[in-house]
Amino acid sequence: ANGYAESQAPWALDKAGEGERVAQVLAVMAEACRFIGHLLAPVAPAGAARIHEQLGAPAPYDERGARGPGLAALLVWGAGPKDWKTAQPAPIFPRLEVVEAAT
Repeated sequence: ANGYAESQAPWALDKAGEGERVAQVLAVMAEACRFIGHLLAPVAPAGAARIHEQLGAPAPYDERGARGPGLAALLVWGAGPKDWKTAQPAPIFPRLEVVEAAT
């Protein structure tokens, strides 16, 4: 997804006035993030839920990442919201500061 964003450069497309192409690129990126959220749910359910909240596509499973439809149903391209309304972006996983022990 990151490589796609870099290769498509929606910021440059926007400056060039290519609004329709920007919308297409952002839709693909949102759908890729939706997939990533579903794939993370079993191992990082809180992070997956935050991804889906920011995408405006609430996760259809519980706080443990369980009891929802199977991945076969969730990982269908284009199954996200028809009208994406994203929330304010915020870090999904907080940065960990590693403090080295004094020797």
